[in-house]
Amino acid sequence: MDGAAASTPVVAPSIDELADELIRRGEERRRYLKEEKEKMMLEFEAKRVQLHTEYSSRLLQADEELRGVVEERQLRRQLTLGAKAQDVVTLDVGGKLYTVKRETLCLCRGSFLAEIFSGRWDSSLPRDKANHIFLDIDPEVFDVLLAWLRDCKIGQTPATAPSGRVAPEKMQHFQAVVDFFGLRPYLSVKGFGPDAWGSKTPKEVTEVAPERSFLKVAGSFLPWRMAATPPAPTTAATSEPGLVPAAAVAAPPKVVGWSQKNSDPLVEHEEVNICCLPDTRKQRKCCTARSTRGYQSGVHRFGVRLLNSSNCAVGLVCSDWSYDSEADGHLGHLGHRGWAVASDGSTWAEGRELERLPISLGEGTLVVFNLELGAAKPLRSATLELNGVLFRNVFTDLPDTVYPAVSNTLGAPGRFQLLCDSDLEAVAAASTSTAAKESAG
Repeated sequence: MDGAAASTPVVAPSIDELADELIRRGEERRRYLKEEKEKMMLEFEAKRVQLHTEYSSRLLQADEELRGVVEERQLRRQLTLGAKAQDVVTLDVGGKLYTVKRETLCLCRGSFLAEIFSGRWDSSLPRDKANHIFLDIDPEVFDVLLAWLRDCKIGQTPATAPSGRVAPEKMQHFQAVVDFFGLRPYLSVKGFGPDAWGSKTPKEVTEVAPERSFLKVAGSFLPWRMAATPPAPTTAATSEPGLVPAAAVAAPPKVVGWSQKNSDPLVEHEEVNICCLPDTRKQRKCCTARSTRGYQSGVHRFGVRLLNSSNCAVGLVCSDWSYDSEADGHLGHLGHRGWAVASDGSTWAEGRELERLPISLGEGTLVVFNLELGAAKPLRSATLELNGVLFRNVFTDLPDTVYPAVSNTLGAPGRFQLLCDSDLEAVAAASTSTAAKESAG
């Protein structure tokens, strides 16, 4: 019996049994992996929450420390300014002496005038032989400005402060002084143009009336190295710059155009404000033109009309932009130091695409830039008008100085007209009228 039992063959497991065993082991492995995954996710989430909590705590701590430092600096500055506010300073303005309280000169907080007389720059200010602070300004113009500051200081509101009067032949110089001191946001003056040296002298005596929102808008702080009063225009009646006879007719405004020095040498200058960008597709590069005028502070407006262009970029470049830089001048969207709108409506800032506007540029398109250049970067922006359609704050955080510029993005030829001030208004009005007629038709 035992021998017979020992010789009985072992029956191998069936295929179904093997399949069931394989499925069971697979399910066990799957459950194990799922449990491990859930465990790791829980650990990861716990770690993430911990890091986020630590980050938030440290960020809050850093914000509090920064706030403390800022408040301390402001307090120290206020104490310093408060102590110096009662100082009496003597100014030599174009050879005429003025004695005035420092607080009067610092009335327009945030302006360049208030900054240079804050007391922090006294050692850097130019002085005459008697050690009086020297300002190379026409005394008659400074009389009007100082009288207005004193009227506002002694309790009268800007709206009720008596207005000064500026002779017609002094109007350009007065506007230049106001812009130089960063006081444009505080004043609303009849006869002021967008630019002191491009404005026209009014025929009648002009009154200076302070704006009602006197302290609403902060003035512009210009870097000291940039703060230089432009030379007065020279007339045919005298060969000495800055001497303009009272009876002389104001010189015609200087036309702002495309710069020959700062544009690509391939650019052809048809007129002062009209340039032609050649076909550079064979050279496999882009050609760029920059304007002669740069904008630093305040509110400005200029336009570029596409006389003939199939593919281009219209926009701004900063002061350190150069046409011969491989990183900048040869990029179709004005490079890493440019801000532009392209023919397809795409907008570019410093070499990166921002968004695509629902409009394209073509022949006859008028691209208008409205610049608001405040003292700080968040307050320096550009709003666009494309054939009358407004796109607000397309570009922000603009640099200290910006120049109008154009480029042929794919090397295609183009012809562009730069428009400023009255020329822009005339073309914009004509474009609006034409668009209205086409819409009505």
